[in-house]
Amino acid sequence: MAKDEAKGTTALRLFATWAVVLVMTIASVAALFLALRLFYREPALYRGLMTDHVRAMIGIPIAAAGAFCILLVFEARAGQVEFEALGFRFRGGAGPAVIWVFAFLAIAGTIRMLW
Repeated sequence: MAKDEAKGTTALRLFATWAVVLVMTIASVAALFLALRLFYREPALYRGLMTDHVRAMIGIPIAAAGAFCILLVFEARAGQVEFEALGFRFRGGAGPAVIWVFAFLAIAGTIRMLW
């Protein structure tokens, strides 16, 4: 019975992973399409947005992707990510989520400080 539950959990994780990858790919392609459409239809507006808000338009998405890459490296090297800090214990799905948030905030804060 436990073997069937583990198989079901693995299948659910695999489905959820690919569903997230598919949704994020579609959202990324749509965002790229909208950005290119704006670039060709309103080049002055696009140039102004890129000049005035480059940290928001480029930096934040790259910070999110970078934080995700850091999380993937942690999971690939050490397996399931768990940690304890300030009396809190983060395990299961909370561990990777909290590490992603910390990595994202660190990268975004660095972009803010250096720009």
